[in-house]
Amino acid sequence: LGVAYLTPQCQVAEVGPGDRPAVGAWWDGREVAADAEALLAGYLTSPRAARVPLVVLGEPGSGKSALARVLAGRLPGSDFLPVLVQLRDVAAESMIQEQVEQAIYRGPGEHASWADLAEAAGGALPVVILDGFDEMVQAGAVNRYDYLEQVCDFQLRQAQAGHPVAVVVTSRIVVADQTRFPAGTLALRLLPFTDGQVSRWLEIWAQHNAARLAQRGLRPLPAPTALAHRELAEQPLLLLMLALFDAAGNALQAAEAPMGRAELYERLLTEFARREISKTARYRALPAARQRDLAEREVHRLAVVALAMFTRARQSATDAELTADLSLLYPEDALAPDPDAALTPAERAAGRFFFIHRSEARPGGEQARSYEFLHATFGEFLLARLTLTALNDLADRDQAARRAVTSTGPPDDGFLHAVLSFSCLAVRAPVISFLRELVARLPAARRAQVTALLPGLITRSLTASPSRSLTSYEPARHSVPRRHAVYSANLVILLVLAAGSAAASDFTTGDPAREWTQYGYLWRSALTRAEWDGLTSTVRARATRTAHSTDIILALEDGSPVSPADSIITTPEASGLTPFDVHLSPCKGISHDTAIPAATLAGVAFRNLAFTPGWQAATLLLPAIPAIRALGGDTRQPGQADDTLILPAALLAHLDYQRAESSDERFRLYATCLENARDSRFLEQIFLRLYHDCARFPADAICSLLTLVPDPPPSTTFLRLLNAMWRQRGSQSAHPYILACVEDLHRTDPDLPLTPLDQDLRERITG
Repeated sequence: LGVAYLTPQCQVAEVGPGDRPAVGAWWDGREVAADAEALLAGYLTSPRAARVPLVVLGEPGSGKSALARVLAGRLPGSDFLPVLVQLRDVAAESMIQEQVEQAIYRGPGEHASWADLAEAAGGALPVVILDGFDEMVQAGAVNRYDYLEQVCDFQLRQAQAGHPVAVVVTSRIVVADQTRFPAGTLALRLLPFTDGQVSRWLEIWAQHNAARLAQRGLRPLPAPTALAHRELAEQPLLLLMLALFDAAGNALQAAEAPMGRAELYERLLTEFARREISKTARYRALPAARQRDLAEREVHRLAVVALAMFTRARQSATDAELTADLSLLYPEDALAPDPDAALTPAERAAGRFFFIHRSEARPGGEQARSYEFLHATFGEFLLARLTLTALNDLADRDQAARRAVTSTGPPDDGFLHAVLSFSCLAVRAPVISFLRELVARLPAARRAQVTALLPGLITRSLTASPSRSLTSYEPARHSVPRRHAVYSANLVILLVLAAGSAAASDFTTGDPAREWTQYGYLWRSALTRAEWDGLTSTVRARATRTAHSTDIILALEDGSPVSPADSIITTPEASGLTPFDVHLSPCKGISHDTAIPAATLAGVAFRNLAFTPGWQAATLLLPAIPAIRALGGDTRQPGQADDTLILPAALLAHLDYQRAESSDERFRLYATCLENARDSRFLEQIFLRLYHDCARFPADAICSLLTLVPDPPPSTTFLRLLNAMWRQRGSQSAHPYILACVEDLHRTDPDLPLTPLDQDLRERITG
């Protein structure tokens, strides 16, 4: 393989106590260096290098360790003395100086104190590169979140002793987010590959591999084909994986249309597993069909690895956790002879796949490991795949039980329950996307079987099942209500994905509206905030009333406008009401309906209300509909000042309900509204009220109010207000301001009709 090191692009920011890299906000507007090499050269030749560390941050596979090795190899020996410390190989609990000395011993194999090394450096600046801080914390399970402060203390002591030292620390962002950063620390974040870097990398790949590929009638991977899968191509290691996959048969190039993500991931994983199987001497001579079966076992084992991370609500799992899960959920491993018997189940499951990152550390002198996927979507795809595999297996057993004469009761859903009762699938949007694609690829007959199976599973999901298998699988401790809530919510998501749309009456045994409400309140109370938001962002619930009952129709969230009638049913009836009903007499010409953008605060509130209805909340929301209709669904908006938030509808209500206040008090209220108004619809409503109150204030006073609005939007209402000011007796002193406002509006929007203006004012503008 021919590859080259491409210097990554990076962003840089100065970090202090309280800053959190994972938030991402503190990178906004920062200097973007041309490349990491230029930034490192500037840093290592500055006085800052001897005072605070440089922290190199990046995602798994982004090139942090490669950068550390290249930096150590390229620093000029006359000016710098690089010391590369792989933190996975030293004692996790040791102090900084001890870790450096341990690394020196593991390299040349000679004991040397740091003081001896600093003396031997002469005039060269020692550069200690601490690679893999995240591995030390994650795999070693040690609390070293003051580590950077200890680095600063180490640098301070060395500087006071006359031996200044520069320190570079590499870490994943997710771990650095929980670390205290000393004031003045410089953080460098490695950016994903740009399109140009992807193209350059593939050019080098082609230079070294085109001849060998041509011997097999194949072509190197072109950049446009790789960039069709940008989320993988922009990470160096994953780009290598794409190139290797395509090199097997030009599968990416041969596709008539770009592969769906699920299809690509399926082929990537299965083809890689097959290659690993065929390279093993023990399996090389087996028939192709048998090799495929073994490869499927490898992928299934890897899916259990993904499940171990998901059920623990983490992106990683330790060797011990994976070994425990695999021994319970994949017991065939313990029975089948394996040439790698010396390895733990976790090592056998994850060791063959280079897109799994293995973190190592030595807490207490013992080797500890943890695993994570180089890209989170690998684990998310495998989780979706495992979910559908479990559902398909259960459907097969259900069909067999229906045909069997001696069958008793429903089939055991133990494995599906183990997969789906610890964390809600909707907490990760890619899982839903993968499931949607995988379900769409099911044959029509199988999809119908799955759709028929799920309502019964949902009906039984809230009751105890003593005969259920795998009840000892408990990777995380959760209450019984939470397990029931997560399992039932996941089954409802799967039903909607399989059926396209469903009704609560499909899986309820009594009143659908009341039983659906019980599900909704259970989910709201037991799911985390992220899980609840994911659920309501995945499934759209709409209440429908017929002459006999109320049902709830469930479909995938499509982002269409929300109607209040989806969750609030107004009825003149006073009996037989459900939680969705509000007893109201009809008012001629009054509508309680409007189209609300789904992603706005009001849209989210009404969508949530369809899961947890209640007439008290509904009666508070119904009066807000006229304001939502006039102002839009963003019921809370930013004000003009930084970090201010306002409720426009509440401010307008104050204007409407306090008309009897004195002119001075009302003037102050208008000033408060205009000082905080940024949205054009909000301004329109203020101008409308000010137009009707125009006679209460002198034109000059209204001019002072309007100066609070930097850029009044062009609107007919604003023109009417300016015209009313122009007509006021004694308003001549305000005429220059009014003329300037009208001219600005006419210049901004030449098509704005000037008919609301008096003729003399209109002629002043048009000439």
